[in-house]
Amino acid sequence: MKSPYSIPIRMRRLRRTDGIRSMLQETHLRAASLIAPIFVKDGLKEPEPVASMPEVYRYNPEQLIDHCRSLRDVGIQAVALFPCNPPELKDPFGSAALDSQGLIARAVGLLKKALPEMTIIVDVALDPFTSHGHDVFSKKTEWMSIMTAPSMSLPKWLACLQMPGPTGWHPQT
Repeated sequence: MKSPYSIPIRMRRLRRTDGIRSMLQETHLRAASLIAPIFVKDGLKEPEPVASMPEVYRYNPEQLIDHCRSLRDVGIQAVALFPCNPPELKDPFGSAALDSQGLIARAVGLLKKALPEMTIIVDVALDPFTSHGHDVFSKKTEWMSIMTAPSMSLPKWLACLQMPGPTGWHPQT
């Protein structure tokens, strides 16, 4: 038995020409729609390759400016910054995340001064700041990291007045 909803001819009138397809396509992928992830680390003399990600580098805050200019020149208008903190700045509670003169706050300040039109997204996860590398580290202290996450975005907001990336704001089961 033939379904009453069967269409014997596949209608292609909306795909007939490049102009019609372009006008009606649902997804438009443009450089301006992309967000470039950038890893920031103090003390680098030149960009440091990230071994697990080919063609991805860590930049010091000053090198970040030139890299973001090159991204802007190809049409990318947004970056997401991720810190690479040394072990001596890490503790079990991620205290360095609250430092308004910390690595990301300084990088964002420099970037906004040099490229005010660049959209900056700042990761507010605690894992780069904790000695154990986790956002939420136990049921007993779960409230600590969830309560710290909103307050840790404050110095970053003051430095860049842009967008926090809420990657660390998830409840653990």
